[in-house]
Amino acid sequence: STLLAVPAAKLAGAKVIVALTNFASTVQKALPRMSSLEQVIITNIGDCFPLMKAWMTHLILKYIYKKIPNWHIPQAVMFKQAMAKGNQHSFVEVPIANQDIAFLQYTSGSTGNPKGVMVSHGNLMANEAMIQKTVGVGEKDVIGSWLPPYHDMGLIGSILQSLYCGIPGVLMSPFHFLEKPLRWLK
Repeated sequence: STLLAVPAAKLAGAKVIVALTNFASTVQKALPRMSSLEQVIITNIGDCFPLMKAWMTHLILKYIYKKIPNWHIPQAVMFKQAMAKGNQHSFVEVPIANQDIAFLQYTSGSTGNPKGVMVSHGNLMANEAMIQKTVGVGEKDVIGSWLPPYHDMGLIGSILQSLYCGIPGVLMSPFHFLEKPLRWLK
């Protein structure tokens, strides 16, 4: 959740934070306490959609469902601007060691206090290899999931597993699954 991610970013000494417009007002409130932060990137849910669909998604979320509170972060850069700026530079490969941190994973606190876990590249790759071997994922398989990417099984067991194995991954909205679970089998 954003309520956990913002303080955790401060503790981790984060230099960049990327947030959905839905949570930009939370980031705005936390900025005075985040002295290490050098860049804020804000993205809309529809940023990777075709133009008309992106525009409609934003309007529906902001004005009909009222899910995007007003925010003002003068130094923020919008995701598409950041991508355009990045496309002007050539790719520079960064050496990565097994012990380097791949990402921070946060628990919801449903079984205790919320916690942050540092997941290393080595841990992640060992986990992906174990999932592939245990489940028996093959080169002709397709991974399908309705779990959201912020859930560890949605990210590690579905999205990253399909990338690790080099096979297609199909994601279904959790809402569509909950509405009619049989859709998952089609």
